[in-house]
Amino acid sequence: MYLDGVDQSDAFAQCVAQSGYSYLAATNNEKPPISADDMQAQVDANNQWAECVREHGFPDVADTSVPPDAGQYVWYPRVALPLSMIAKIYEQ
Repeated sequence: MYLDGVDQSDAFAQCVAQSGYSYLAATNNEKPPISADDMQAQVDANNQWAECVREHGFPDVADTSVPPDAGQYVWYPRVALPLSMIAKIYEQ
């Protein structure tokens, strides 16, 4: 992951590892809707990752939260990267 021309891949990977995030576990939609426990676990992992990213110099990355109608969801909440970060990635 490059930001401002600097390779931030190691910091990104460290944040993912520290959060315990698993893409395969997070995207397993075989039994919709997502249980309340699974939804909360995803939000917790999201927020651990977002906190790590903020600590590594990206203060605009916001936490996620459990949606009010979480029992209806078949998709897990995801951390939204600010447009300013995304634009910098595409400037490379």
